[in-house]
Amino acid sequence: MPYRNSEQLNIDPLAKAKDSALMYLEYRDRSVKEMRLKLNQKGYREEIIERVLELLTKAKLLNDERFAIAFSRSKIEGRSWGPDKIRSELYVKGIEKELIEGVIRKMYEEYNQFDLIRKLLTRRLRYQDTLEQKDMKRHIDFLKRRGFRWDAIREVITEYDNFKLE
Repeated sequence: MPYRNSEQLNIDPLAKAKDSALMYLEYRDRSVKEMRLKLNQKGYREEIIERVLELLTKAKLLNDERFAIAFSRSKIEGRSWGPDKIRSELYVKGIEKELIEGVIRKMYEEYNQFDLIRKLLTRRLRYQDTLEQKDMKRHIDFLKRRGFRWDAIREVITEYDNFKLE
């Protein structure tokens, strides 16, 4: 039996694309870029994809700001990510730079990044009595990979009595 696409079977491609998009949104919010890529991977034509994105946006089912806030909150609460890592990931997901900066500002008013750094260090040092100078580079690199900047890291690590910045 030859392969038949939805147009040959008289199935409305717009309805089928919309159903695919709604199923993709069931798990979590998505950015417009993520949704566009997913529908493109499924083989829908560009005009169908644009129409679906327009319908979902009008229905407030697709919203980059809501996605960015939910994504940021989940990464801060679950993984203790810093602002640089969240900024980078939101950019990859197609969020506009101005929106990213606004979301970062809002999130780190709500979540104190110094407290997040303390939480991560406390977890890493739970079996150590002190913060050793020789291990410091490893801990600093870990915090940088989590998206924290040196000035914030420095402020927290200087709270440890035995650690002196050179």
